[in-house]
Amino acid sequence: MSVNMVDDVLVQRLRRRGFDVVTAGPGWESLAERDVPWVNNLPAALELATDRLKA
Repeated sequence: MSVNMVDDVLVQRLRRRGFDVVTAGPGWESLAERDVPWVNNLPAALELATDRLKA
């Protein structure tokens, strides 16, 4: 099983359990193509978290 496939399975499992999934950092960019938000720095992560808390 490829790493990307494992990552995708993990994201799906977390979402089914009700978690809001965001990936961060190098190596996770490929999941951004599968409707999984991806951030690569702390300011972007904080902005995304703030936006989601407001919603």
